[in-house]
Amino acid sequence: MRNIGFTNNGPAPVGPFNSHGAVAQTVKGGDLQWGVWHSPLKTNGSMPMAMGTYLTPYTPDSKTLGYQWGTNQVTFTQFANGTPAAVMPEYYQLQKGVWTPISSGDLPQNVASQLANVNLADSPPVIGIPETWTAPNDPCWTNPGPAAGPFQARLDDGMVVTYCWYRFADQPAIMMAGLTQAERDQLQAEAVKIHSAWTNGGTYLAPPSMGTLADVDPALLVTPPTGKEVGYVPIATSEAWGGWVTNNWKNATSGKWSVAANWASASAPAAGGHSYYSFNFTPSGTYTATNDLSSGYGYGGYAVNQLNFAGAVTLTGNPITLTTDYGSLPQINQNSGSAVVINAPLNLDVTTVLGGTGSGLVDISSVISGPWQGLTINSPATWRLSGNNTYSGATTVQAGTLSCSQAASLGSGALSISNGATVNLNYSGTRIISSLTLGGVNKPAGVYGSSNSPATYQDAHFSGTGTVTVPSSMVKQ
Repeated sequence: MRNIGFTNNGPAPVGPFNSHGAVAQTVKGGDLQWGVWHSPLKTNGSMPMAMGTYLTPYTPDSKTLGYQWGTNQVTFTQFANGTPAAVMPEYYQLQKGVWTPISSGDLPQNVASQLANVNLADSPPVIGIPETWTAPNDPCWTNPGPAAGPFQARLDDGMVVTYCWYRFADQPAIMMAGLTQAERDQLQAEAVKIHSAWTNGGTYLAPPSMGTLADVDPALLVTPPTGKEVGYVPIATSEAWGGWVTNNWKNATSGKWSVAANWASASAPAAGGHSYYSFNFTPSGTYTATNDLSSGYGYGGYAVNQLNFAGAVTLTGNPITLTTDYGSLPQINQNSGSAVVINAPLNLDVTTVLGGTGSGLVDISSVISGPWQGLTINSPATWRLSGNNTYSGATTVQAGTLSCSQAASLGSGALSISNGATVNLNYSGTRIISSLTLGGVNKPAGVYGSSNSPATYQDAHFSGTGTVTVPSSMVKQ
């Protein structure tokens, strides 16, 4: 509802919006329909999915439409920062023309055997560098054009946005609206009043009656240049991938991440980290690098894509989240024969590769968390896990040795060991896992271990005295 005095050269209204006269849409219900398109089983349209069995709309009040999880093949977990999360069904079966969720135990034996021989870590999804976007060559962008800029902001996903400040009435969308000069002048005057009267920090809309508002990437909040605080708006003119940022530890001396002098660039990495950050601890020698920087928003830890080691380094301090960015899954690389110790908590935002060219021991004594995410070991090194780990995705050992100091150090998901690789179960007792693949062969339910263990099935892919157990409930007979 417009304020007539405001739009007729009167003063700008102040304070919260008056709900009197406002109209709120009444929600009576909703629907949710998903389908599988381009299926060879149906040439036209899509084949429906039985969404109603695990995700349904609901209306907690007359003004709110939401969705709630069901119980059919849905599991619940939480991120490292305590944020709850739901894991959607992984397997579906075509039942009467509808794709219906089923458990892994209900997979037909021939399908389960084929899936066991497919290692997704061998062929990670190709995450290409996104295309560059540039504003079209149209007069609305240049006539009358921007009043200030260009400026740049790097977003948390690594994209760099170039933007300019336009007078509100001169921005391209308004220039394309077909308004007269007089109408644009009136619109500009109203924008000036709004910017003058409605300052940052005020409350103008009532807060939500339930739930919480979504987070916004802080890089999207930009400050106007001097003289453009009122009546001007930022307009993006291009967007492109900004490339990787490499942070190199300067000397083989102990120190904190927040101290600029510890880095070759003479500047400390940004607080919170970024998915496009790579850290190199390559000076030879023995030293400790302490992460004293804060967690990135939404990550539950300091966000990095790569940790690369070539010295006798101890990495300690605040939690670190290993996350992906364009073209690169997260990695921890051992590139020397020197021993590395990691006792800063690690959170797996996606499945992480433990790689590199060096053979030195890497001892990860901290907790590794990450619901439904896993580890892929592919290096000649020995990777020793000794924490009470809670990651639940697959553990894939393609090369080298994975050593587990306690049963809980090994993830509870699928375990796959390639020929030539070894898993050292250096504990007493057993670890229950969801499935086991040895040398590309899916194994039936049972207790597995080395010849030095009490396992029913003893195999050279294992060493140590501990065992792993694949329960019969996990395997379709």
